[in-house]
Amino acid sequence: MTPQILRLFALYGFKRSRVDHQSTQLHITLVDSFRFENGFEDTFYAKTEITNVILKHPLATNIVSAISFFNLEENDSIILCDALHIRLYNEQDIFLDPLCIGGINIGGIELKPDWEETNIRLWGMPQETYIAF
Repeated sequence: MTPQILRLFALYGFKRSRVDHQSTQLHITLVDSFRFENGFEDTFYAKTEITNVILKHPLATNIVSAISFFNLEENDSIILCDALHIRLYNEQDIFLDPLCIGGINIGGIELKPDWEETNIRLWGMPQETYIAF
C-alpha cells in the first residue's frame, strides 16, 4: 500500500512551517513547533528528509533562491496555493503537487508539466506568483 502524504513539516533555518493537503490545494502555515495529531486509526507517522529522497545533490548547500506559488491566496494566517515550486541556489528544484490521489506528490521539476496539463484542463491557466530571495 502506498502511503498518503497529507501533512508535511518543513524546517528553514529556525522557522517551521506546516503544509496540509486540502482537496486540491496546499494550506501553508507557520508554526512554533511540530505537533502530530492523529485523527485516524490507521495513521502512523514517518520522518524523512527530502534531501535524501528528492534532491540530486543532497550534500550541497540547499538554500532557497526562489518560490513560485500557483493560484496564491492569503487567508488570515494561512497561505493557500494549487502547487508550490521551490528553487534552490544550487539549481535543484522541489515541486509539491496536491492533485495526486495519494495526497501531496513531492518531486523535482519533472512533476510540473503533468500538474500544469491537469490544472489547465480542469481550471485553466494557473497564475504564478514568483518570489526571489
